[in-house]
Amino acid sequence: MHQDIRKSKKSKSVVEKLKKTQKVSVGKRKSSRLSDDEGLNSDELEEVSSEDDEASKKKFPVHKELKDMSMYKWESGTLYATREEFKEAVTSYAVHTGRKIKFPVVDNVRVRAKCGDGCEWFAYAVKMANEDSWQLRTVNDHHSCNTVFDIKVMKSKWLAKVFRRKVEENPKLKLGTIQSRTLRKWNVQISRAKAFRAKQIALVDINGTFREQYRRLYDYCHELLCTNPGSSVKLKVQLPPAAQTEHPDTSLDLSPQFHRIYICLKACKESFMKCRPMIGLDGCFLKTPYGGWLLVAMGWDPNDQMLPIAYAVVDAETKDSWTWFLSNLIDDIGAEKLLRSTFMSDQ
Repeated sequence: MHQDIRKSKKSKSVVEKLKKTQKVSVGKRKSSRLSDDEGLNSDELEEVSSEDDEASKKKFPVHKELKDMSMYKWESGTLYATREEFKEAVTSYAVHTGRKIKFPVVDNVRVRAKCGDGCEWFAYAVKMANEDSWQLRTVNDHHSCNTVFDIKVMKSKWLAKVFRRKVEENPKLKLGTIQSRTLRKWNVQISRAKAFRAKQIALVDINGTFREQYRRLYDYCHELLCTNPGSSVKLKVQLPPAAQTEHPDTSLDLSPQFHRIYICLKACKESFMKCRPMIGLDGCFLKTPYGGWLLVAMGWDPNDQMLPIAYAVVDAETKDSWTWFLSNLIDDIGAEKLLRSTFMSDQ
């Protein structure tokens, strides 16, 4: 064919038509079963197959969780990031609709969700080849059963994720409150033991998050000094009581614990030196699982707006903590400026 083109010396349109026919022939060869010798591993075939894969991926919808999962539309071909995401979607759907759905088959390559005895609803998802994502292959989104009050797939882990924000705001959340809110929101009854396990899982998750943040305070202080040269940052730690004994138990966590931190940025310090000599002192407790108090020294700028001078986080509002905070403030502002200043506490 190439020799005919060279001899005929026709226009470019003939060459374009020839390229189209070559693409069609490559597509036909892809559909048939070819051996390696016949060109199965050729570059042309790989390019066409990759384009087809990309086109097929774009056609599949991606899972998006709704606030009200009772309005969720199950569609064949939907992609899920992980197996747990698919199971969580089925669990949320079962809770919001009050259906007795269970997972009779769960392994590394497939998950099958089936409604109660006699119901037609089912969903079957499999793991994608060479990927971590999962795809919903077959589904029958039609129920022929009645709603129930006892949802077996509502595990403590799922409840912990739902009530995580409530537990973070109030670590002393009562178990009866979790039970009543579950009944009022989804019309599902849970036992007191399940509510207790859900709260404990949420507390472990929250405390673990706060613990990791406290461990990064050392890096945070150095970052403040790098980005704000001339600032004052003082971090004070202490050993736990178990480490202060003569023979500490090595099986326990004996790493230093957070005690206090004092921060005075250079820009705030220089701004206060040019403002009226008036300082307001106040403190408030922190609503975190580890508690603590926030101590603040405020000033007033020419626009009668609050100007933060320095702040500190301490374990409690005591005479010792206030003395430590004001001693650091004297070192930064200077005794001459503070002697001419008027102090006002608690606004």
